Amino acid sequence: MRKLLSILLVAGMVTFVSCGSSNKDKLDKAMKLGNSEHYAEAITLCNEIIYSDPDCARAYFIRGLAKGSIAVNNKDMTGIGLAITDMKIAVKLDPSDAEASKDLKQFEEMWNERP
Repeated sequence: MRKLLSILLVAGMVTFVSCGSSNKDKLDKAMKLGNSEHYAEAITLCNEIIYSDPDCARAYFIRGLAKGSIAVNNKDMTGIGLAITDMKIAVKLDPSDAEASKDLKQFEEMWNERP
């Protein structure tokens, strides 16, 4: 759990390369919501961003982290799978995002270690 929260904190420092400037404030707010463990609200805000800007890699990344945090808290492997899906989209949209690639690998390791 702490590992995912630290990932959220680091993710907040990354530039929002592929997102429109109109979504920067929403992305910042989604990150703050995730950092304060308001994961459902972060997911809802990311959904809004993705609806208006489907190429916003950072929104998929933040949403994936929030879904992953909920899944870890609830010991829900299905949720890890949903987080992986979002992280894969984020990496596909922005292959240069080393942090997203690293976090995707961490989620995939959790998935592969499931009973």
